[in-house]
Amino acid sequence: MLFYEQQLEQLITAAIIEDVGSGDHSTLSTIPAQAMGVAQLKIKEDGVLAGMDVAQKIFHHLEPEAGFRVLKQDGETMNFGETAFFVTAKVH
Repeated sequence: MLFYEQQLEQLITAAIIEDVGSGDHSTLSTIPAQAMGVAQLKIKEDGVLAGMDVAQKIFHHLEPEAGFRVLKQDGETMNFGETAFFVTAKVH
């Protein structure tokens, strides 16, 4: 499992570098660095949930202290409009 964890960490790092780069400059210039926010993953389509562990690892990669409240588990049926998780973290 160690190899998987290393590969996942490399993938997350590469994706963040590609997508975020030096950051969202509008956010960086207008929102205080310590501002906190809450986001939720809303289900848009009926199906079976997968990837919760990876989602949590992505948020904790960016902010290890981020709060991650799981409402649905991998393998569970999901329905349109449900919430899979909440994350509380710095807005930046």
